[in-house]
Amino acid sequence: MIFNIPVPIFLIIFAIAGAWILYQRTKSDKLERRETERFWDREEQANHTRSKDISDLPLLKVNSSEIPLPQTEDANINHYQALVMKLIDRPMLDLSKYTNTDLKLSYGVGNFKTLCDFDENFFSFTKSLKNLAKAYRTADMPKEAETVEKLLLDLPNRCAVDIDPDTDAN
Repeated sequence: MIFNIPVPIFLIIFAIAGAWILYQRTKSDKLERRETERFWDREEQANHTRSKDISDLPLLKVNSSEIPLPQTEDANINHYQALVMKLIDRPMLDLSKYTNTDLKLSYGVGNFKTLCDFDENFFSFTKSLKNLAKAYRTADMPKEAETVEKLLLDLPNRCAVDIDPDTDAN
């Protein structure tokens, strides 16, 4: 008698949808656990990588003559000119496209702080150049602004680093 009771179609669809959602959630959780485990295994390996020589890295070199530094009364321009000149001699390297794990795997955990400093110097320098160009534009100095903007566009090409974290850096 019980088997003759019609089951509404929406209950069947609901049960199938519930089963599908449960399957997909289990599959997603499994993939996420696998990715997390892979990440932590790689991070563990990176934290035990010995330091490698970083003396041959293509550090950014910018000559101060490439940056227009006209005398002006504008305090904003003077501030950014001074900041750029302060940063220009620091070692700089654009490492923004690499993860911390990539850097540690390629150059060792002992060089990580130095590499971060290089990247931070690059970021500060480019930010200061951008602000200097903006200050030149605001002060109606388009020639100077254009020169700084062209330099900004060229910087990534000057210190390109190719890191393959799955192989040795040297």
